[in-house]
Amino acid sequence: MFPSLSARHSLFLKLAAAILIALLADQIFINTNPGSTLGAFAAVGTVLVLLARAPTLRHRPVLAAAALALIYAAALFDNPGPLAWALGWLALSIAVLAVRHRPASALGWIPSLLVHTLAGPFRPLRDLIALTRLRRRKRGAGAFRLVATLALPVVGGLLFLALFTIANPVIETGLRTIRLPGPVHFVFIAAAFCAAWPLLRPWAFSLRVAPGTAPAIDLPSASLTSVLLALATFNVIFAVQNGLDIAFLWSGAPLPGKVTLADYAHRGAYSLIATALIAGVLSLWMLRPGSAVAANGKARALLVLWVVQNLLLVASSMLRTIDYVQAFSLTELRISALLWMLLVGVGLVLICWTILRGRTVAWLVNANVATAGLLLTGACFVDLGAVAAHWNVSHAREAGGNGPAADICYLARLGDAAVVPLIRLEQGAMSTGFRTEVAGQRVISIANLKRTQENWKTWTWRNARRLAQARALLGPDPAPVAPRAACLDWLEESRTEPTPQPAPAQSTLAPAPAAQPAATPTPTVTPAPPPTLATPREAPSPAHRPLTQEPRQ
Repeated sequence: MFPSLSARHSLFLKLAAAILIALLADQIFINTNPGSTLGAFAAVGTVLVLLARAPTLRHRPVLAAAALALIYAAALFDNPGPLAWALGWLALSIAVLAVRHRPASALGWIPSLLVHTLAGPFRPLRDLIALTRLRRRKRGAGAFRLVATLALPVVGGLLFLALFTIANPVIETGLRTIRLPGPVHFVFIAAAFCAAWPLLRPWAFSLRVAPGTAPAIDLPSASLTSVLLALATFNVIFAVQNGLDIAFLWSGAPLPGKVTLADYAHRGAYSLIATALIAGVLSLWMLRPGSAVAANGKARALLVLWVVQNLLLVASSMLRTIDYVQAFSLTELRISALLWMLLVGVGLVLICWTILRGRTVAWLVNANVATAGLLLTGACFVDLGAVAAHWNVSHAREAGGNGPAADICYLARLGDAAVVPLIRLEQGAMSTGFRTEVAGQRVISIANLKRTQENWKTWTWRNARRLAQARALLGPDPAPVAPRAACLDWLEESRTEPTPQPAPAQSTLAPAPAAQPAATPTPTVTPAPPPTLATPREAPSPAHRPLTQEPRQ
């Protein structure tokens, strides 16, 4: 049956909102990398979706999710990034689905969101097919009535517009400036419309795919004796590993044989986190309702002891990563790794709390999702690249710090995030040659920053503050410096296959290679790439915990 008058008006309102969102996306996104305009688009899109679905705003979960979507829009306005965009879309999707879908656990959202994401773009096609079938039933008088209704305004409007075009050169000039979108724009607008429409008219199946009460899953179980033996074995093995960490990593005792602290620390930095994750999954399996652990006090005590030992493993992994930061510099990847380790540690603490306080598994899942959400939301507003650059500069050996040598190549790859740290490194450099090298890269970085800020589509609020701070540090009349890109030789040679050639000129930060004997033929020189985020750069290590070897991958 054709929808009622109020429902029909609601459909037209949603259609207008989707078209407006698609046209706005075409103006902002096509042929450019968006800046703070992405945050403005997210905010406008969220408001349009909420206005088109105004009757649903009386539900508190909808309001809470919509508020989160606006918070992520503010993060995108400050600095656009995929994390804030993904979280904003997730919050807005939950706001749309929360009208009729209220799962008891955060896991209950997964099926609905998957269906909403995968099948949502096909929703406009389904609605169009349904509308076509409906119109076929009411052809004839309805079609004639529609033509009769539109004939007078369309024909009369075109007639008067043509007369005014002849009489008024301003209107004629304005009409000539109108350019219809090309095929690429039409395709992009259609894709944007298909992405926006499911937020306005979600598929009903996505609301029914996961019932409020999840069905029971018959997981394999083990006998109480098997669980007790397994927990006792796990505790003994973990005690050996934790004892070695306490002896060599925390207290600094000498390692046996030729094993170096670099070997010992690097091999366990991330593998122990995987161990803790596996232990967490096993703990959830053992802790499920009706299991042997849930009903036995000794099993719960052994499980708590095992989780505590996993916490010590996580702490040791964080200490390993901190040692590498002090020895080889800070990177975005290592910051992310430390945050991930912290999240794993909080999850283990929540498992202990669940066991000791008798909480349900649903409570544990919701608490972990809330913790992860808070951490990711904070990461949307923090520039990890700038944090890494500031730490490396403040501890750089060339600027009087007690850390490793400054890696200008890595600062150059950080782009806009390293503009202010480069200025501080230049001003604090103790060597004239090093100061000149940093200043050359600083000139290029500031020029790139100004270029992006001059375009309204790529302008960002964070970069505006960054550029103002850079100008304040440099003063009104900075000394002219010739631009010089860091690691330019590596960037050029990485685009082509390596060929036999003389060794590239060395930077002031890297030692010169050993001279080849005169009698030996000249080998093929393959330029080594600069240190990546996952491969620390060789540098002197802290005195209190010497890492004497380059870490191995």
